[in-house]
Amino acid sequence: MKIYTRKGDTGTTSIVGGTQVSKADVRLDVYGTIDELNAQIGVVIEHCADENDKQFLSKIQGELFQVGLAFATDWNKFDASSKLISKESIKNLEKEIDQISATLPELKNFEMPCGSSVSAFAHVARTVCRRAERLAVAVEVPVAHHSIPYLNRLSDYLFVLARKHKKNS
Repeated sequence: MKIYTRKGDTGTTSIVGGTQVSKADVRLDVYGTIDELNAQIGVVIEHCADENDKQFLSKIQGELFQVGLAFATDWNKFDASSKLISKESIKNLEKEIDQISATLPELKNFEMPCGSSVSAFAHVARTVCRRAERLAVAVEVPVAHHSIPYLNRLSDYLFVLARKHKKNS
């Protein structure tokens, strides 16, 4: 199977449901940024030595496909609502944030995005996550109602993860 199809050479692409849209469509910005975020989380995983964090981040990578699906679907032609992100995923992020936060010193100043490679990469992932969230807010996709809170909580998780892995924190 060839990786190239030439179908996108005219500046359009198909979304789930088969609808052709412009590659300039803001939905593509959303799920493209979510894809970028997923790749950044992969970088964090590859540099992280903590197996629990790696497993949790791997779970997040799968969930990001669910978030992206909300924006990559023509809901008039295809119902993928059973595959979207759930409230439970948001609660799991909150639980992990609380567990990590309980081990960290009180935050008294702004955090510099440095301190170790894992910390710096987690901060990069956090900023990409914030961009994805801003783009998602700009798109009216009613079925994506859990996606925006998920992205918001994910950026918080990436922040505390960065703090956890910062040397001398």
